[in-house]
Amino acid sequence: MPGRYGGSSGWILIDGYNLTAAKLQALRHKVINVTEPSGGIGDSWGEHAPVGIRQAELAADGGFFNTATGNSHEALKDGTAATPQTAPRIVVFGLAGNVIGRPCVGYEGVTQIEYEVLAERDKLQRANAAYQISGKLEDAVVLHALGAETADANTEGAGSVDHTLEEAGSSVAIVSSSVAVASVITTSAPHRLQTGDTVLIAGHTGSTPSINGERTATVLTPTTFTIPVNVSVGGTGGSFLPAKTNNGGAGFLQMTALTLGGHTAAAVTIRDSDDD
Repeated sequence: MPGRYGGSSGWILIDGYNLTAAKLQALRHKVINVTEPSGGIGDSWGEHAPVGIRQAELAADGGFFNTATGNSHEALKDGTAATPQTAPRIVVFGLAGNVIGRPCVGYEGVTQIEYEVLAERDKLQRANAAYQISGKLEDAVVLHALGAETADANTEGAGSVDHTLEEAGSSVAIVSSSVAVASVITTSAPHRLQTGDTVLIAGHTGSTPSINGERTATVLTPTTFTIPVNVSVGGTGGSFLPAKTNNGGAGFLQMTALTLGGHTAAAVTIRDSDDD
């Protein structure tokens, strides 16, 4: 997805503040499965075993940050790395533009910020900003682009979002389907499903009968799940998209300002339906 969009398509919002560089050079995001050495005396090769913890890091490298009053440089430069953060924050970022239907990633947790100012001769001043995040990651999609709303704002006029139809959908590659009454689907990467989730399989070939279409998943391992299809000949390839989660979803709201105008509260509703 990032290869389809330019540098101006990257964005970072933290607790309603836009902390994107004025000219973003690189935006890195990684999730690490923490491991520790598990080898012993006599082993000929080192071993590492996962400890069951994942951690995430987000970094904007070499960006040109706006130094004017009230902009991101002012917010980040004053010793953020020297002061441990304790309050949880909402972090949402994307690489394909802040546009309805485009993919994004959301976090909620304590966020440690490191801000490194770069100075080189005969070059413009740049900076690196890194965010170490303690919290759960959620792959998401933009339901409402950042913008002002007044009174009773109904965003359905901008078009609904169907995860299985949008190019924003984050697909997972399928390695194979097994011969079984409830065929076992093996994926090339962790599928991140829960039992009862609905998936949309496409592009899978060779199986009898075809397993393409919407199926209900029963999770076995992080890279395998079953579907209720009696497969007599296994197949390979293709991918799936999560179509509907069994345990609901998570929403991330970034609000830059709130004027209630005599009211006492604002209510935001995310609605789901099986037919888009």
